[in-house]
Amino acid sequence: MLAPVSNNPAVSIQIRTVAEAANQKVTSEKQLVREAEETSNTSAVEDELRAYFEKRGGSREAADELVRSYSSRVVNHSYRALFHAVELKRLVERFARVDMRTVTPDARSKWLAMMRDHANACARETAALRRELGPVFFSGAAAEEAEDFSINSDGDLTRAIARLHKLALANNEAIGQAFTISARSSAAAFKAPQFKRSLEVAARLSKGISDYSP
Repeated sequence: MLAPVSNNPAVSIQIRTVAEAANQKVTSEKQLVREAEETSNTSAVEDELRAYFEKRGGSREAADELVRSYSSRVVNHSYRALFHAVELKRLVERFARVDMRTVTPDARSKWLAMMRDHANACARETAALRRELGPVFFSGAAAEEAEDFSINSDGDLTRAIARLHKLALANNEAIGQAFTISARSSAAAFKAPQFKRSLEVAARLSKGISDYSP
């Protein structure tokens, strides 16, 4: 049940039985007092989503469900893109002290195949995210000028993966703040001009990593 979130670097999981929780001893007499944070019961972009779906002839009740399902899809695509970017970074870091040009051809082929699998998955999730967001939020946006990514060496590959990881983290943070309900709900990063560009750059980086063939 926890598998979808267990690899998220922002998530910490602790599991205890009811008995263990009840018998937990207090190790300090100090008490931490936190002020309650007021949390909205809607996401930062809910009004826009509701207006979009209601304009297409749906009832208010139908719009409620469409907003929920749409937001869920967007958040899931964003998280899965981040997951694969994290796995790419882990693959690089796992062999950071190994010159992959000196390993056996079979070992190098397997390493590159794992890279391509995660890069392809990241590209698919990023493309799905762009398809979901485009008609609702970017329908009138001008096309961005293409940025060239040349990955011609293992060093280029490492740098491309580091950049993809950074973009995926920022994109997921912006999506989470805009489409989920929390005290940190905000559409500021999501609506910033660079967000759409960062999605396009992430898509091109993913493809470049997948196509890398030294």
